Amino acid sequence: MPDIMNGVGNHNGAKAFRILVVDDEPLLCKMVSAMLKREGYTI
Repeated sequence: MPDIMNGVGNHNGAKAFRILVVDDEPLLCKMVSAMLKREGYTI
């Protein structure tokens, strides 16, 4: 899985990230939380 910050730094990734944040912030938060938990982080 690509690193989240690399995806955000990438132009297309940043655009997609922005669209997700604007369109459905709660869903994005859940997705990010799930990804981080899968990678072993605690939130």
